[in-house]
Formats: sequence, structure tokens, C-alpha cells
Amino acid sequence: MHHRRKINDLFGVVIAVPEAFLLFANPDDIRRISLDTNNGNVIPLVGVKEANALDFSVNDMQIYWTDLSLKSISRAFLNGSGIEHLIVVDLDYPDGLAVDWIAKNLYWTDSESQRIEVARLDGRHRKMLIWKDLWEPRELTLDPVSG
Repeated sequence: MHHRRKINDLFGVVIAVPEAFLLFANPDDIRRISLDTNNGNVIPLVGVKEANALDFSVNDMQIYWTDLSLKSISRAFLNGSGIEHLIVVDLDYPDGLAVDWIAKNLYWTDSESQRIEVARLDGRHRKMLIWKDLWEPRELTLDPVSG
């Protein structure tokens, strides 16, 4: 259920604005908390073992996360439906994760295999970006607007 606030713009038109929220990962679940009301809830995702890195795509309203125990990268809608396991092979310790919602790419770090990789948001077209002279990469941040 998406909660929305209604505000009037300069021309008196009512605009529905999505509720602001924070997503965070516990090892065995992913939670959402409203910044407007402080109400929180567990997103009903089946099979999460050790959630670690987490990001969100506003365009498709999907959560993306890494699971250290399953050695996978997955995604699902905010209501927990449509779970897809995008990357399930050749991952050792997927630490960092970042969604580029403009170019529709997914970037991640693997601190054990010491590399940074990219794929499309659906997991296709996987490619290693950096694998030399890299020591235990843990996190990464993107600025999709500025490129």
C-alpha cells in the first residue's frame, strides 16, 4: 500500500506526493519506515538469509539487495512481490550495491574476489569493471544525475 500526501501546487492543482520512507536491512529481513509517521514494517520477502547491501529504484519501485549467505543479488517490489534473483553465480562476498535508475544499471562490489561489476537492472549483460589493484572494495556510491 502506497501512502501519499496531497499538496497544492502554485496553480491550485492537487498533486499526489509519495510518502517519504527509509529502507534498511537486518540480516534476515528488509524493513521500511515512514519518515512522516515513524511507522515501520517488515517487507515480506521470502528466503532472505543475510541481507547486506541495499538500494532502491524509484522508477520501477523495486528494492535491490545482496545476500551474503546466498551469494546473490535480488530484487522485489516494495510490497514483497515479484522476487527475482538477478545474479546468483560467481559471487563470493557481495558487499556494496548501487542502482543507476537513469542508465538502468546495477553496480556492486565483491570484497572477497576484489572486483567491481555492473549489469543491467534485470541482471543481463554482466561485466567486470575493476579487478586489478583493488583491495577489499566494500561500498560504492553513484551520482546518476551528473553521470
